[in-house]
Amino acid sequence: MKKGEKVKAFCYYNSFGKWGWLDTLPQDIKNEIEVFMGDIRDPNGVRTAMKGQDVVYHLAALIAIPFSYHSPDSYVDTNIKGTLNVLNAARDVGTKRLLELLTKITDGKGTMEDLDKITELAEFIKANSLCGLGQTAPNPVLSTLRYFRDEYVEHIKNKRCPAGVCKALLNYKIDPVKCKGCTLCARTCPAGAITGTVRQPHVIDTAKCVKCGACMEKCKFGAISKG
Repeated sequence: MKKGEKVKAFCYYNSFGKWGWLDTLPQDIKNEIEVFMGDIRDPNGVRTAMKGQDVVYHLAALIAIPFSYHSPDSYVDTNIKGTLNVLNAARDVGTKRLLELLTKITDGKGTMEDLDKITELAEFIKANSLCGLGQTAPNPVLSTLRYFRDEYVEHIKNKRCPAGVCKALLNYKIDPVKCKGCTLCARTCPAGAITGTVRQPHVIDTAKCVKCGACMEKCKFGAISKG
């Protein structure tokens, strides 16, 4: 919190509304913490609490050894199954977080720090997933980062998609030399983003363009390009 991070705490639900050791914190710090009351043994609650979190510190455990001798089930449920719930949630939430970060980049809103987060998250999912499917889920991302990192950088720094497939980064333009002014593109455009008179070069208003590509498909003279 001293570094400015937003902190969420997962506390064991009880009818008294107590937060355990967190109750000993100064009130001004407690006011800044988002508390989720639940049970580490409940996978649904754990998954819900972990949504949107970048880093998770798992500190939930029963430590009184003598008590474990006559009540071992409670230790298995909390320490083993509870940890399994955290790992499964990290896998499930982690893949969604990967998608969010990748979408951010393809929308032209990514940063170089996002690349580091993607790599870290992908490696974590690969190392901590308990099934083969989970372990291979981040492989496509790791492969593209390894072999096509320059394209990620191009999306981030220059807001340009070299492959011409990221819709948010595309711009359609009309070559005035090739345009014959047939008006077909203007009549096809669903957003009314193309203007021009008959037999005169037309122009695309990039602010109105929805980047559907309909104009380029209809143009018979190859006057419209994207990039």
